[in-house]
Amino acid sequence: LLKEVKNMGSDKLRGKAEMIEQTRKNMKMDFVMADIQQLVKDSREGLARVTSIIQNLRDFSRIDQADAIAEFNLNDGINATLIVVRNETKYHCNIHLELGEIPKIIGNAGQINQVLLNILVNASQAIKSQERSEYGNITINTYAEDEYVVCAITDDGPGIPPENISK
Repeated sequence: LLKEVKNMGSDKLRGKAEMIEQTRKNMKMDFVMADIQQLVKDSREGLARVTSIIQNLRDFSRIDQADAIAEFNLNDGINATLIVVRNETKYHCNIHLELGEIPKIIGNAGQINQVLLNILVNASQAIKSQERSEYGNITINTYAEDEYVVCAITDDGPGIPPENISK
């Protein structure tokens, strides 16, 4: 269309066509049009991540079951908690999961998730406080032992000072 307008011979039309063409170049429309599919794809992926985070936050908090004692999959709780705590750990901790085949436990899922969150944030902050050049390590291990379900969380942070052990 712009080429047709330019060929019409009118200086006024030619000026308008050049202005439109210059605006298109200034706005980088060719680049935007070529990149629009990737932008839409990236936006969809971002939306999927946000949806996943929101679902995991809901699973983590168990708002609908605040005081409920019920069957709970501890491994699912650990995975939901890790998503919530990820921003706290991702720059200075490696998380190692050794989640075994375990039966469901009876308990308050929201409270258990909160305890897991507190332990993981404390471990991460302790590692971060060392200002190491390399990443620290947090290992979470679950397994069944007789009629018990065991969750062991270890880290290579500085440890708890003896005067704080009782707390």
